[in-house]
Amino acid sequence: MLMLFITQAVQLLLVSLLVFGFFVLFGSLVIRPSVIEAWTGSAPHYTGPLHLISDALFSVAVFLSGFAGLYFTVQAVIDQNYRKEFFRRIEDDLQQAIGVRKVYTTLRTHLAPGAGTSRF
Repeated sequence: MLMLFITQAVQLLLVSLLVFGFFVLFGSLVIRPSVIEAWTGSAPHYTGPLHLISDALFSVAVFLSGFAGLYFTVQAVIDQNYRKEFFRRIEDDLQQAIGVRKVYTTLRTHLAPGAGTSRF
């Protein structure tokens, strides 16, 4: 179960980071400071050493990427086809890993000196 959670969290993080990067890149290329001033009513404020991204653009990109990540998570949980494909693949990998570990521990107990006594 932990493996499923970690895999889903990594996917969520990647989707959110990609959306954030898209909006920051798109916003910094398309939205001029005059447009930011017209929308916010004040001159854009830039934070950071390079002054490439305005605070308003950063805030909007964070909000939209968080919302996109939330939407992706809800959609992944609701969509039955996605769940079947995603969970089947993860479950197969987990079953294989557990099977390999079971064979390993069985061989280890039988081949170890003093078989029958286990340290674990």
